[in-house]
Amino acid sequence: MTDDALLRSIREDPDDPARRLVYADWLEERGDVRGEYLRLSCRLAELRPGIDRAWLAAVRESRSHVEDIRLRSGRSVSLRELRQFHAYEGVLLGLPTAQENQEIIERLLTDEPNRPLGGEPYLIRPTETPIEDTREEPYRYGKPATLPSIGCVGRFLSYQPARDPERQGSELVVIWFQAEFALPIDPDVWEQLLGIDWDRHAVDFDW
Repeated sequence: MTDDALLRSIREDPDDPARRLVYADWLEERGDVRGEYLRLSCRLAELRPGIDRAWLAAVRESRSHVEDIRLRSGRSVSLRELRQFHAYEGVLLGLPTAQENQEIIERLLTDEPNRPLGGEPYLIRPTETPIEDTREEPYRYGKPATLPSIGCVGRFLSYQPARDPERQGSELVVIWFQAEFALPIDPDVWEQLLGIDWDRHAVDFDW
């Protein structure tokens, strides 16, 4: 196996820890400290689901500087632009519903400023939380449910192309929702961001 072949294997299924551990073994056999890094990242991924999210948010390292993000595929990308807004700003009074939430997401996906030239934005699908409605009559406008309150549209850049070696770089617009304005990025979103298949979803361009 070669370094490139092992990286390709991970890119084919970035959520498979076995592929990452095989690569970690290969690196450690060659005295490469990145092997230990991969092994530790797999162990953290195992531990994280059993740890309280509020505690993770309190102790995580700052994400206020995200100029250099290394995806699990090994590619370095940078956040070049970030727009944030209240997801329910301008919404009429009442409980948000699952249908209304889907409409909010669809608007973000089809809004022209969010669409990279020749490509589609990438959605990190938010967790929708049902709202308990104690009224005797069912809510007339649909099933009450809420999204995380802050919508985010981030434009990420790589100085290498995704697919076309003749191009000079690539970019991807990522849409997600989180609980708070600004940075740091929500831990669950961050983990999904690191696992994005950049080669599949990003758009190549020339400067």
